[in-house]
Amino acid sequence: MNTVTKKIAIALMALGALLVPAAQASAAQAPAWRFDVSSVPTNLVPGSSFSYIGGETPDYLAVATNVGTAPTKGPVTITDTLPAGLTLKAVIPSFSYQNGGSCSIAGATATCVFPGPIQPGEVIYARIGFDVDGTGTILHEGDVIANQAIISGGGTSAVVGENTTEVSSAPAPFEFLPGIPGFGISPYAEDGTAETQAGGHPHVLSVNLAFSTTKIGRYPAGVDGGERNVNVYLPHGAIVNPTATPRRCGEVQLEAYACPANSQNGVINIGTSVGGPTVGPAGLYNMEPAPGKASNFGFVVVFYPVHIEGGV
Repeated sequence: MNTVTKKIAIALMALGALLVPAAQASAAQAPAWRFDVSSVPTNLVPGSSFSYIGGETPDYLAVATNVGTAPTKGPVTITDTLPAGLTLKAVIPSFSYQNGGSCSIAGATATCVFPGPIQPGEVIYARIGFDVDGTGTILHEGDVIANQAIISGGGTSAVVGENTTEVSSAPAPFEFLPGIPGFGISPYAEDGTAETQAGGHPHVLSVNLAFSTTKIGRYPAGVDGGERNVNVYLPHGAIVNPTATPRRCGEVQLEAYACPANSQNGVINIGTSVGGPTVGPAGLYNMEPAPGKASNFGFVVVFYPVHIEGGV
């Protein structure tokens, strides 16, 4: 059993992709995309309007992670044409991406171009702000909005990201978002393709943990805020590995951003909604487990530690 302990009251829109190296590369290496689209808040409130300061604004967040084993080659483009009932107001490229990016609007279509290269494990994203029809002429309470975005370029295959969102003034219940973007594990081979062979040895595991969000005051947060424990039960035959790294990190070291380099066993791309949706990378570390626990993996979100504890 794995337990995710969230010791914060802000929204964790997308705790992933969580990239865990699973094997040493030995074959041809190539880039590959993990591409997810989420809405903030989870339910779109009729009549709500975009705001640059966040919190009182509907946004889509199109997040792409290079889950392959090689950097991308050439420019990368994220494109999203919004469905009827949503009025595109702004598109903002990644704050955390170091190589720059430029975005443009043409009617209902938002486009962001990143020159690359995007390194393995690196994330880029586009924040797409819009107004939600509140006249009742197009959208009504209870309607479902389907949005589809695409990422292309970079020397690898294009990938489509989809999001289905309810139009509702009621807050979404606290839960994982639907499908693999909410909670799912995707294995990838060294050449960037999905590892589907039984008994195969994937190079990377991409794990998503994405929760619903709602607007509370100025900033969107978990539906009722507060701490959360999420229990995940692994299937028979799958166990946690407490010896995944040569060393382990202590809690004091984690909170001081001083975990030993050889205690890191993955990269986590953390999405939060403080001051507007953003995504940024952080290390995932093999921690000293608490008494009675088989393993403990930790990372930091906005100065707060989060732990994934494994038991038997």
